[in-house]
Amino acid sequence: MIPQELWDTPLEVVNNPTGKKIVKLSDYRNKKLIILDFWATWCGSCMQSMLHIRQLESSYSGKVAFLKVNSESTKDSPERIVKAFAKLKAMSNVDLSTMEYIYPDKYLDKYFAHASIPHMVWIYDGKYIGSTYAEGLTVDAIDGVLNNTPLHAHLKNDRLDFQTNTSIREQVDLRLSTYPVVEELFTGYLDGLSPNFGQFYKKDGTYVYRMVNLKLNILYANAFRTLFFEVPSWAIHIDSTVAEPVQRALNNVELRKDVFCFEVQSSDTLTEDDILKRLRDCLLSNFKVAPVRTIEKTPFWQMEIADPDILKASVRFIDKKGNKEHITFRELRSKIYTSLKLPVNDLITVKSSLFEVEIPKNIDWTDIKSLQDFLVTIGIQLIKVEKDIPTITFKKV
Repeated sequence: MIPQELWDTPLEVVNNPTGKKIVKLSDYRNKKLIILDFWATWCGSCMQSMLHIRQLESSYSGKVAFLKVNSESTKDSPERIVKAFAKLKAMSNVDLSTMEYIYPDKYLDKYFAHASIPHMVWIYDGKYIGSTYAEGLTVDAIDGVLNNTPLHAHLKNDRLDFQTNTSIREQVDLRLSTYPVVEELFTGYLDGLSPNFGQFYKKDGTYVYRMVNLKLNILYANAFRTLFFEVPSWAIHIDSTVAEPVQRALNNVELRKDVFCFEVQSSDTLTEDDILKRLRDCLLSNFKVAPVRTIEKTPFWQMEIADPDILKASVRFIDKKGNKEHITFRELRSKIYTSLKLPVNDLITVKSSLFEVEIPKNIDWTDIKSLQDFLVTIGIQLIKVEKDIPTITFKKV
């Protein structure tokens, strides 16, 4: 119920048809419906809604009072209002210079408090029945109210206690949101958690996808997996223009410093495409680096299985005590690369870090013929090839 005190409060008015400088809200009580339109010159939506109200006024002149209210809180000045009306007239050919409006309002703004404008206050039969956005000011809504139908569309319920320096989650029950609520987390190394290469979870109606303590290049390879398809690890490069800290992270120089975590939570189901898009956007935003795929004719050494039986007889499970006469396949590949100065494409299916082979004491790693002869004795052939190879270059964006 609107108190009588507010009905009788003096309000300063501009362009009153009867020449009054002071009016009261009760002066418009002879109309079945009063709509207060809170506006400002700097509010584009407010100025556009005035054009719409002009059209409505002629249709409801005997039933509805459209009272425009410009409050002190808008910081508008008479000069600014005149300029705004002139600009609107030049754009729309609608003259608002004779429009009646409350200015400067000191009271209605406080009683019908709001956080944003346009703000439409509906008073029917002397009672406040609700507030709407400008979109709610329709012929159907007005006719409905005049026929005792409650307001139901575009209702406005401003959160006057909302704190701009506090997160939305702390102030709003996100379960009431019209659309799915999606939250993302991207951070660095989290102590005490094992690496997680991507896993779905569900709890209490919330869907979670999480990647934990992973190298940056692995996150990129997941996010841009179609680009990285069939790209050998040795065909991935970093452009010199990439910032040094990002280069270090991509090369995983420091284990704990150069690993990251990514998590998405949603009140709706998460699709893989949506997750990967969010991860891509997150990586591009944080590191300003994107992978670029090209096809290049590249020379390299290729290790292939020549004789499976000989290879099987030549390998053994790694001796964790360490034996200088044996090396793992990963070490073997590294030595060949270091000696021959070309990438080594390893097509051997043996786990490169778990199995090892015996090496001759006098092997010359710089003599390709000697090296090839040795590899044949353990069932492997090393051949030099040149092929079109997909490559990835990380470039600054």
